[in-house]
Amino acid sequence: MNNGSQRNTVFQVITLLMVLVGVGYVVTRFKLTSLLPALAPEQVAWIVQSLLLIWLISLGLWFILLVERVRRNRPTRRSARPGQTSTTRQTRDSTMQDQWRQPDINSRWASNNRDTRERIPSMERHPSLVMPVPAIEIPPHHNLSRAVIPLTDWSLELLQELEWRRFEDVCRSFFDAIKLNARPLESAPDSASNLQIWQEGSTYMNAIACTVSGEVIIQVDRVRALHTAQQRHAVQQSFFLTAGHFSVDALATARNLNITAIDGPTLLGRILKLPQKRQEMLLQLAVKGDFRSPTCPVCSRKMDLRSGDFKSFWRCTGYPECRCRLTQDGDGMLRS
Repeated sequence: MNNGSQRNTVFQVITLLMVLVGVGYVVTRFKLTSLLPALAPEQVAWIVQSLLLIWLISLGLWFILLVERVRRNRPTRRSARPGQTSTTRQTRDSTMQDQWRQPDINSRWASNNRDTRERIPSMERHPSLVMPVPAIEIPPHHNLSRAVIPLTDWSLELLQELEWRRFEDVCRSFFDAIKLNARPLESAPDSASNLQIWQEGSTYMNAIACTVSGEVIIQVDRVRALHTAQQRHAVQQSFFLTAGHFSVDALATARNLNITAIDGPTLLGRILKLPQKRQEMLLQLAVKGDFRSPTCPVCSRKMDLRSGDFKSFWRCTGYPECRCRLTQDGDGMLRS
């Protein structure tokens, strides 16, 4: 007798014992006094407790054996599936090979796939009939899409390649070049305002500015957020500088709220009107080091492009010490 039969026998014996002891306990509990009146109440209680203890022990053993049987039978059901799948796959592969080597234009496979060409194995094809396979080029990330751009002069492409912190520094230097003192206000790529503007000799802040890098389209909500920040700081003027463009509604809202909106071509034109020495200084500031990878708004270190479960994101190179992440929305703007 093998182990499986022995386990089944033990399980059946314990099941029978548990049933009998349970029945005996019920009978003893309710009819033992009438059947054996000579027994003392203490003896009756001892017999009832003993039967109850035996029944509980048999119930525990029966439950353990039941769990063992379930665990033993589960792998048997699972092990049957891979063999069935492999047999089905072999049947499908053999069928496809037969159809490949023995083509029939009237076959069901050919009619369903609308393919009546002669199927010749690849080893038997003439070299002149083999079509060259073109190389597939995977476009890189949009921030790195222009791997080689001219760095000898200013251009709109170069302006749009600047990461958010480098674009902010360029805007600060541009304000300094036109005799306005620009100081950092907040540090985040999605801030409503990140520069404060001071006139020379002034003792209070005169204006604020928001800078947005990249080839983006500024929508009306960003303009309204700048106007809210302008009211909070109690200044009379505000600037919105971007390397991209403004939507029609954003331009109309900026005009109504008295916000100076400067898009990429306008900013480039104003930079090119500066003296040549100033242009060269701004250009050296813009292209120094890595000017494409965004800067971490928390620790000011550069960030790496990572692939997530659903989309890519920028992670600080100081991870895990710094866990800051930047993601990109549908408009191409970075969000912290």
